[in-house]
Amino acid sequence: MGLGFVTPALALGLWLGADNAWSEPPSRDDRMAWAAAYLHQSTLPNGRFVYRRNAVDGGEDRHRYNLLRHAGTLYALTDYHLRVAPSPAERENLRRAAAYMIDCCVSPLPGNADALALWSVPEVVGRPRAPLQAKLGGAGLALVAFATLEGVAPDATSLQLRRRLGEFLLAMQNNDGSFVSKYVPARGGPDPNWVSLYYPGEAALGLVMLYEQDPDPRWLRAAMDALRYLARERETAEAPPADHWALLATERLLRQPESVLGEASPTGLPWIAEDGSGVRSLLIAHAEALVDSILAEQFGHGSASCPAGGFDSEGRVAPTATRLEGLLAAWAFLQPGTRRAALERAARAGLDFLDKAQLTAPAWRGAYTRVSIRCPSDDPRAREVRIDYVQHALSAMLMADRLPGT
Repeated sequence: MGLGFVTPALALGLWLGADNAWSEPPSRDDRMAWAAAYLHQSTLPNGRFVYRRNAVDGGEDRHRYNLLRHAGTLYALTDYHLRVAPSPAERENLRRAAAYMIDCCVSPLPGNADALALWSVPEVVGRPRAPLQAKLGGAGLALVAFATLEGVAPDATSLQLRRRLGEFLLAMQNNDGSFVSKYVPARGGPDPNWVSLYYPGEAALGLVMLYEQDPDPRWLRAAMDALRYLARERETAEAPPADHWALLATERLLRQPESVLGEASPTGLPWIAEDGSGVRSLLIAHAEALVDSILAEQFGHGSASCPAGGFDSEGRVAPTATRLEGLLAAWAFLQPGTRRAALERAARAGLDFLDKAQLTAPAWRGAYTRVSIRCPSDDPRAREVRIDYVQHALSAMLMADRLPGT
């Protein structure tokens, strides 16, 4: 699926001319509606999404697939419909996307009938030579998507299914709060040889959301342990990684009542301690370090260069959208001050970058290419449209309501 070199003139001719059709700049509500509509239009009759398209010639890749991105897309689309009620056809799309995941790829963990995993089945993901494997992030994001779907289509999944996905996450957690990222039966089960940056945060977010629907303290304690482990591991890091899922999970955890969080805290380590040694202080310090690291990556707000406001030198969309998700999650719990003011400026500039990157011509309205259409690129995948580019941008826009004046 070659996408080839795209000159600035070609990009402008294909997409930017459509901007002139609007008497007024599109609102954020317009842009979110377009992104959601694109994802709905990309839903196939079997519930699978069209994973990747070539925005130059319209070619589609229906061979390779990624179930984590399927789950993330279902989450963002359902989150949008918590705000804007879906039509009957849209609700049915959500149900079919959930059913596709469950029917193709959710099954028990060997030797643990209580635990359900989301399996990356080689034939489903288009990698027939790869071993069958269950990814921690797959179950985490499936939980996030299914918990969100409960607010729009409560008959689409069951609490029992969500509990069993939670059991898989607990089965993959070590005593120190860390996780094993993959379960590969052909390699004897838990495979410690590959470590994911994002899976622990995805798992923690899924566990907190499961707790909100099933108040078993095990779910909340496991999420807290996971975030405590990440915070401790990164305490001495000069520049911790841009882990937006950890920020999303931290924000969701902090929504819970203080009394509940106190009960979930480990023995001898209180949730809030007068000397600042409590779990809450540890998690806030971790979040602040992540925010500072993300802010340092942003390109000049007022610059005329194409990545201005973004977080990637080449103008790629996903790095900006995911970092915005993390920043906007942190905004909800950071205290007013210099850091929060810097976050607000950065978020506004990043959202402007995303607005300029969104395709508006009718055939592609709401989509995003790998590299912003404002940026010339010799990346052969520059004009690829993939569901997760749209998903992360939609999620960032949904969270933008937190910022006054956006």
